Amino acid sequence: MSDMIDLVESPEPDTNLRDEIRQISDRVRRRRQLRSKFMITLCALALSVTAVPLFLLLYQLFDRGLPVILHTGFFTQLPQTPNLITRMPLVGSRMPSSVLSCCRSTRRSWRSPSGSS
Repeated sequence: MSDMIDLVESPEPDTNLRDEIRQISDRVRRRRQLRSKFMITLCALALSVTAVPLFLLLYQLFDRGLPVILHTGFFTQLPQTPNLITRMPLVGSRMPSSVLSCCRSTRRSWRSPSGSS
């Protein structure tokens, strides 16, 4: 054991340097924790801003889609062929009538305004 070097601490360690390092590390830790809390708050705000439209869209999808899917005709009947004159009973949209009125208005515009062709 005589060839081992014994490290002996000085009886009076430099406490000023340790205290200074602790103060700096405490300041840096507080700043990092404050920045972390701020970023977590921003992430929560962004999540809420994007989640509200998502849930509204899902609500509308289920509100309008479930009655159509749960209707017994959805499983027992073949889909109807859409036409331009009658409205489709399950869809209930005005698209066929709007397509028909669009066709009528464009047909009028094809005619020459002076009446001579």
